[in-house]
Amino acid sequence: MTKLNLFAVIASLFFMISLVQAGSGNIKNDLSEVAANFEAHGLTKLCLANISNDATVRFKVHAVADAAVAYIRKTANPKLSDEQVVDVVNIALLNSIVYERGIDKRCANVTDGLIGQKRAPAPEATDIATVGRLSLQIGTTLECLVRKPTPIFPQLVQGLRNGLQGIVTDDDPSKTSMAIFATHLTTLSESYIKLVRNCF
Repeated sequence: MTKLNLFAVIASLFFMISLVQAGSGNIKNDLSEVAANFEAHGLTKLCLANISNDATVRFKVHAVADAAVAYIRKTANPKLSDEQVVDVVNIALLNSIVYERGIDKRCANVTDGLIGQKRAPAPEATDIATVGRLSLQIGTTLECLVRKPTPIFPQLVQGLRNGLQGIVTDDDPSKTSMAIFATHLTTLSESYIKLVRNCF
């Protein structure tokens, strides 16, 4: 299957699942789900980066990233409510996790937080590892921020909103979808870290 065909299949299923996936209506619960999904996404990405000497694995991981960017660009707009912003992020993450876990059975259910330290990724997969580390860091930080005694939900959602709009407007033709994610996940991670006080 060519990358274009694989992208088309994954992208179409992203949109189908988005029609039935909805948040709980409780912003704290939904942000907790975002945090858990970022962590799962990061662990899966790091696992795949560790077996990235396989070109087929890299090909499939990049196809999933392409579909996720396409989904975000199709659905994210500045007029989304806070709940809709969280839904878009969760759908993009959940779909990516499902497809990436299916790429190789060794990464089907990763729970080891040290997975990315076991072996350096192939040079061709450093971008995959970078996105994995960023996703894991965002998930860990967000999980802490959601649990704070005085929650700051508006700032947390605004960070997600800014990240989505950054992806939508990033029109650098030299960037792959993975590079686009790396750029805007870095910004999101930094914005969340600035909100941390006594989480760690």
